[in-house]
Amino acid sequence: MRRFAERTNVSVDRSRGEIERAVCRFGADQFGIAVERLQALVLFRYKGVNFRFRLPLPDSADEQFNLTPTGRKRRGGPAREQLREQEVRRRWRSLSLAVRALMIGVQDGVFAFDEVFSAYMVWGDGRTTYESLLPVTQAAASKGRQLPALSDLAPPLLEVTR
Repeated sequence: MRRFAERTNVSVDRSRGEIERAVCRFGADQFGIAVERLQALVLFRYKGVNFRFRLPLPDSADEQFNLTPTGRKRRGGPAREQLREQEVRRRWRSLSLAVRALMIGVQDGVFAFDEVFSAYMVWGDGRTTYESLLPVTQAAASKGRQLPALSDLAPPLLEVTR
């Protein structure tokens, strides 16, 4: 199966701009992007609360850039770097789509803002809600705590398929 935006020619700057326009149109009063070698951070403030998306960026040394689709070693550095740049563009397209889709869902009343963005809320210690809760959920899973079955979560009149 092909991955989303696998062959995109859309620049990283255009994808970043789409994200910025989406969150600012929605009501964010601050926006910023920080890029390190292997990650980008998209930051915005909405109603006095800070939010952060973390976008992992690929390393040109990753195995996926060293082998051809048939498993042979790639030629040289420029070919690997070109593939890496393509993957960076693809990931930015994916983040742009995800953020815009969440914003549309909130605007259309499909989701509540807090429902979809609370995982990305940045707390006083600099961690997001997700980063704060991850150790708790991992500990529960390692102790064998089972999650309820989907049918236990659904209202009695709702049919659960699959």
